[in-house]
Amino acid sequence: MATSPKKRVGGIRHWLDDASDDSIIKDVINSWPFRRLAGISFLGAIDYISLGDSGLSTARRTRQQHSLHVAALANFVASNRGYSEEVRRHIVVAALLHDIGHAPLSHSVEPHFKSALGFGHHEMGLRIIDGEYRRCKPLARLLRNKCDLSLIIALIEGKAPTHLGGDLFSAKINIDTIDGIWRSCMSLAGSALGMDRIAVANAAFLAKGEHGQDTLDHFWRLKDFTYNQFITSEAGLLADWRSQTYFQKYHVPLDEADLIERESAWRKDHPMLFLSLKGGRAPLRSSEGKKVRSLPFVKRQYWVSNAQDNEDRYQVTKRDEVLSVIG
Repeated sequence: MATSPKKRVGGIRHWLDDASDDSIIKDVINSWPFRRLAGISFLGAIDYISLGDSGLSTARRTRQQHSLHVAALANFVASNRGYSEEVRRHIVVAALLHDIGHAPLSHSVEPHFKSALGFGHHEMGLRIIDGEYRRCKPLARLLRNKCDLSLIIALIEGKAPTHLGGDLFSAKINIDTIDGIWRSCMSLAGSALGMDRIAVANAAFLAKGEHGQDTLDHFWRLKDFTYNQFITSEAGLLADWRSQTYFQKYHVPLDEADLIERESAWRKDHPMLFLSLKGGRAPLRSSEGKKVRSLPFVKRQYWVSNAQDNEDRYQVTKRDEVLSVIG
């Protein structure tokens, strides 16, 4: 049964502190698998190259900080919807764990190890939650004993019903994307570019009306800006390419144990990889007498359809493109 909604006050910090008052949520935050995320860069290889004056400290450019703030947004929406404490807890825990399987360098190396090992960060996350690795067993016991594990997994996978908060994870503008775009803007442009995460979450899940639509329209245009000016820019694509090429060119083996390390271990074991990323903003164009490789990628254009309402208003167009690089 739903409880009376809390008053909509406070920013991200307030809603994170409010969630942390719950002992089970606090135990998840203090678990080894979640603390490991403090050593995983949010943007992966692109976080190691210089693209501008960052508005975030190194400590805040991590998967841990992202997950904490997604959990804060989850708590803000769940509390204001008046969900029961049990449902709210599960939504917040799912938000904390949605990226728990990310390997060092996040998405940058994932295509390589997914090809080599046959699974990606989502499957790795499920293995961590299930306690398949020694250091993850205490978290797995906590989840089995104190939570409905099937609900947490359904929320993470975007399969839970709306009355249990499923839309927070499955909607086109969801709590993961809201913090992700804000964090990308802050990391790469040094500014939030007029975006407030609480305001976007409020517009997406709680408020109705023209003002909320303006907020969401601005967010969607920021998503287009972030992807095309930074993430799939030449510098961003080359950072990912350098990361994957390192493992392929030098036949560096990866196993599951490597995937649950922190990036500090990778920097020690793979110094050439991180040296290749240093100063990686410099473009690699085709040059006479040098071998040229084609780097295919999907270019996404996020645009607002004024003729549509609700989620249909927010469109994405994809097309295959190729970047030529010296290999």
